[in-house]
Parts: sequence; structure tokens; C-alpha cells
Amino acid sequence: NPKHAFRLFFNNDYDGALSFPLFGDEGVKEFAKVDLRTDQNYSWSFGGDPSHTAVRDVFSRDTMRDMGEAYTRSRYYQLYIDGQYWGMFQSEERPEANYAASYYGGDPDDYDVVKVENYAYDVYATDGNLDAWRELYDAASAGFATNEAYYRVQGKNPDGTVNPAYKNLVEIDNLISYMETILFTGNLDAPVSAFLGNQRPNNFYAFRNRNGTEGFRFVAHDSEHTLFNPYEDRNGPYPAGENFETFNPQFLHQKLMENPEYRLRFADHVRKDFFNDGVLTPEKNQERFQARAAEIIQAILGESARWGGDGGRG
Repeated sequence: NPKHAFRLFFNNDYDGALSFPLFGDEGVKEFAKVDLRTDQNYSWSFGGDPSHTAVRDVFSRDTMRDMGEAYTRSRYYQLYIDGQYWGMFQSEERPEANYAASYYGGDPDDYDVVKVENYAYDVYATDGNLDAWRELYDAASAGFATNEAYYRVQGKNPDGTVNPAYKNLVEIDNLISYMETILFTGNLDAPVSAFLGNQRPNNFYAFRNRNGTEGFRFVAHDSEHTLFNPYEDRNGPYPAGENFETFNPQFLHQKLMENPEYRLRFADHVRKDFFNDGVLTPEKNQERFQARAAEIIQAILGESARWGGDGGRG
């Protein structure tokens, strides 16, 4: 693949952070690192793929934004390297500890951030440790048939009241919004990968402040394999997550579906989001997709000139 993403690190002369409003009033104004991502699997640069849209990935992240959940912000750019035009790229915040602290408070050192390791497809802590993640896995493995188990991982008593002696390990509403996005877009590669036989996870981030009262939140990430077959069924259940090394938010969701309270809460989200002008109604989805497409309706011509035709070889 001749076109690759870039990661920018701001240190040395930048004193550890770039101070610039990359996303205007939409986001923070200091960044320790930021990605310039580009479509790869479905792109003109990679074999002239006719499925290229430059919108698939950001659509999922914008959906999480419109649900009021954690998401990574984006802007499109035309990139030149040493005067050579390299095509259209898209900035993206990297949802690690600095990102989490920027939007949810505390110090980056307080955060556990879990993701999937490239090529090994095991989960690991890119920041902090896996202690709380293992506690959540142990709870999921034991099951959530009882309200005691269901509310315990939320730091609550069986009647739903907060118990300060319990750890809050998961933000349930965030998990549901994340899974709605995954299932609606028919995501084939997150958080469980169809390309790995649904045996292993891929492409998700989870973060939690160890010193806070909030549980793990999940962020849509690298959603290229989406918006293809409108009847794609990614409900599973899938085996990925049965062991700790592959534990992921979809396995957690599958186990939580044992509990009537969780199923009712999931149904409430579906009713809110898929009906009555909700975030996932056809009109709102079209608006969200077209808004991004409108941003690049002219810019995409440069990408076509650089990488189009015979897949960038001409």
C-alpha cells in the first residue's frame, strides 16, 4: 500500500504539547500527539478500490458525538511533504491517556487505557494497567443473570443506589451507544474481527480513571469496514472475549444481555435513537454522512488526481 497514515508527536521544541485549536471550539487546544489517518483498505491508493468514500470511518465517530458520547474529533487536510502533494488526510485525536484527561479530568497518569495490540490481536494497556479490566472480565465471565452482579460492576447496590465501597467498572449508557454504532454500521472489524473468524478483537479503545468514580468508556476507532451490506448482522454471539487476552466490549455486551434490566435499558436506547427524529433515524444518518461529504466535494479531486485511475500507479 503506497499511502500510509502519520502520527505526530509534539515534544522537544514543543515542550510536550502543541498549543493550537486544531478542532476550533469543538475540542481542546493542546495535543501531545495527533494522527493523520487515511483510508487504506477501501481507497484509490490501494488497487483503485471503487468503494472509496473517505467518510466511513468518521461517520461512526460522528455518530458517537451525536449520541453525546466519547469520540475523537476530525478535520480533513491536503498534505504536502517536502513540497510533494501526498493526498487527502484526516486528523484524529488519539484516545489514550492524554485525550482522556483532557476531556474527563484528572492526570494522564491516573488513566488505564486498553486497546488491541497490532498483529497479535491481544488486549493490552497502552497506559496504566489491566487490573480493573481484569475485574470487569472476571465479572463478565461469571455472568450478569442477577441484578446484584449487574449493578455491582456499575459500583451500585442491587437496588441501583451507589455504593462507595464498590468500583464502577463500566459506563453502561456509553457501552450501549457504542454497540448501537457497531451494529448499525455493520462493523466487520471492531470490536470483534470477522477477518479473524470472530475469534479475536480489533480496533477498540477503552479508558477509565483509576482514581475516579466513572467506569470504562469505549471509543469508536478505525471504522473502515462499515456501511456495506445494510443487512449485515454483527450481533453474534461471538467467542472472542471468552479468555482474558481477547476480552472486548462486545463480549461484555453479550454477557450483559443475560440481564433483563440491561436488555430494557438497551431497548430504551433503541427507541430513543431509531425513532422520533433520533440520532440513528434515516434522515439523521443521511445528514451526518452528507455533512462530511460536503466538506470534501472539491478536495476529493486532488486525492483522485494523486491516487485515482489505476490505483495511484499512473
